[in-house]
Formats: sequence, structure tokens, C-alpha cells
Amino acid sequence: MSRTDRTFIEKRVKQILFEILDIDLKEITNDAVLIDDLGMDSFTSIEVRFEIENNFGKQIPVSELTKIKSVGDIIEYITSHMSKKR
Repeated sequence: MSRTDRTFIEKRVKQILFEILDIDLKEITNDAVLIDDLGMDSFTSIEVRFEIENNFGKQIPVSELTKIKSVGDIIEYITSHMSKKR
């Protein structure tokens, strides 16, 4: 996967989080913890999952969701699974 693809994924993930969580984009860093730092709850996590799946065409199994704790984890998950698709 090229750097451009990863940059696109990172920007799109952050935009999705911005739209759903309604917080300042500056707060959405790769190190930000979804629950503790960004205030994600069970309802918004479902919305985020739905938007990620729609935007990237990749289903996220529930078993994988428990491993995703930060913005960077989302980006890494998408990046690694998009490269396997090719």
C-alpha cells in the first residue's frame, strides 16, 4: 500500500470520527483513545463501524472491534486489510 493510500485512509477515518463525534479535528490524533479521549460510546461505535465499512468496503468482525482502542488502531486495521485485498 502506498503512502498516498495510507494518508487517504487516515484523513477519511478522522473525517468520519469528526462527523459522528462532533469534536474538533485537532483532538482526533492517531494516539487518541476512542472512549477515553474522544468520548465514543456503544451507539457512536456502531455508527463509526457502519461508516468505515461503507467507505472502505471491508466488514469489521465484532471479535476485531475489541482490539481497536485508538484512532491509529482503526487506521492500521483498514490499511492492513486493504493491502490483503489486492
